[in-house]
Amino acid sequence: TGVVGISSPEQEIKRGDIFRSLEVARAFELPQDREILHTLVQDFQIDGQSGIKDPIDMLGHRLESRVLIVTASSAISQNQRKCIQRSGLNVSRVVLQSLADAEVVLSTEEKEMGTILINIGSGTTDMIAYRSGAPIFTGGVNLGGDDVTNDIAYILNKTRATAEQIKRESGHSYVPSVSNEEMIIIPQVGGMPAIKMPKRELSRIIEPRMAEIFSLLLDAFGKEHDRSGFGGGIVLVGGGALLSGVTDLASELFRMPARLGFPEAIGGLDRSYINPHYTTVLGLLKSEARRLRENQPTGKVGRKGRSQGPASKLKGFFRTLF
Repeated sequence: TGVVGISSPEQEIKRGDIFRSLEVARAFELPQDREILHTLVQDFQIDGQSGIKDPIDMLGHRLESRVLIVTASSAISQNQRKCIQRSGLNVSRVVLQSLADAEVVLSTEEKEMGTILINIGSGTTDMIAYRSGAPIFTGGVNLGGDDVTNDIAYILNKTRATAEQIKRESGHSYVPSVSNEEMIIIPQVGGMPAIKMPKRELSRIIEPRMAEIFSLLLDAFGKEHDRSGFGGGIVLVGGGALLSGVTDLASELFRMPARLGFPEAIGGLDRSYINPHYTTVLGLLKSEARRLRENQPTGKVGRKGRSQGPASKLKGFFRTLF
């Protein structure tokens, strides 16, 4: 939290007072190998009155801001920036993946009623929880869809490419939903004929790893928060969320409804991108487009005949998205 006194004679809270309270909230001892990515405002408190979302122009003597501060490894962030810069591009800012996902998947109403958003990627799984319209938790684990593929490859003694094909075509992560009679085809290498195996056996390989991912997230979340007040349930995105049975497993472990999340449509983009695979990149596009629009001076006319480079054209594309 960040607490400041209101020094104006009228005791009226201005934007500068909010900035001062946020600076106070950020003034804590940070390890040398960490850097602050975001200061996410949850709410404000004025003279003991809590739950205030917009304190500007309200009267008071004492302003307190409650924030969620998101930090990242400085080394990883620097390596990512350097990688982008060496490709000939500039880094405008670094955004938490979960925030980008929420930008295009969760509505204002879902954030207000309480929703947990989980992105199951190939190597990591990230989570962000909203309650009363504000983020209250961010976290993640270094496990994802690739670990499921590795488990299949190891247990069935297949190549990773074959294991990935099996997972995509026949994988199921919730054993109770799979019939005992259902069979699947397992391709062989070296020209050998394919073999059949019960789909339930494949599900018994996949489910433990997916359950481990959800359990680790749930343990981290449970150390700081309870599971009440999430009327929006669980929303799953990312490539790993497309695995059959994932919503059933998440619903059982978190004890709340779960569903797949789809990004909102963006004008000018093909409908095929309205897919849980692309939530993060579309969220980055939308957040940057909104930032450019908010910072764009109104009524300013560019010079005629001025050539537009790739960066200018890209900014123009962002501005036309919304």
